[in-house]
This record gives sequence, structure tokens and C-alpha cells, in this order.
Amino acid sequence: MRSAIEIAKQIYERKREEWLEDTGYTPPSFEEMLGHYLKEGFVFASPAYFVAAKAINLAKEGEPQRPAWFIHAAVGALEHLVTLFPFQLPEIAFHRRYEVRRRVYPAQRLIQLARRKYHG
Repeated sequence: MRSAIEIAKQIYERKREEWLEDTGYTPPSFEEMLGHYLKEGFVFASPAYFVAAKAINLAKEGEPQRPAWFIHAAVGALEHLVTLFPFQLPEIAFHRRYEVRRRVYPAQRLIQLARRKYHG
């Protein structure tokens, strides 16, 4: 059985190749991305779970601060993953399956949706 970080790497590398083909842009390797999040963000890895995230400000220039967790890569049950962050922020942002559109949810709403999905 593959670990969560192995699954994350496989997905990331497959998407990395697609980005290169679609845009000509070469994103950093999985290892480079992981190094960035180890230095600038938060990384959790276990056999069943992996998350690489960092605190960001979603506010546009001139607006009040709007702190959020940006999840760059994650594998595992969302309900559990959102409990791993070292501190709470009001919103969570991510690109589902590395699509272009960034999704932003209130953290508590995302936790409720995850619980409903995993517990009926």
C-alpha cells in the first residue's frame, strides 16, 4: 500500500507534466514544493495523511487582512486534515485537483461539509 505522501507526489508530478504541456511553465518539483512548505508553511505526513499548507492573506490591496490556510497538496480525509493545522484561521483556500479556480471556504463551513460527507 502506498503512503499518502507517495500518492501526493504521484498526483503532483502528473499535474506538473500537464502544466508544462498546457502553459510551457515548469512548476517546481514535488521535492522543491515540499521544501518550500517545510520552510514557509506547515507539513504533516503519516502513512494515511499528507498536507502541505501555509497561512496567506486573501485580501486585495487596501482591504483589511483576510487570513486563511492555503492547502497546496493534501491526501486523506478532509475532516481529519483540517484538525491538523497548528492554529485556526477563519478561511481555507485550495485548488481542487490543481484546477485554475481557487476555492475559498469559511473554515467552520468546510469542517461541517467534511463531517457530513464522511459521517452521513
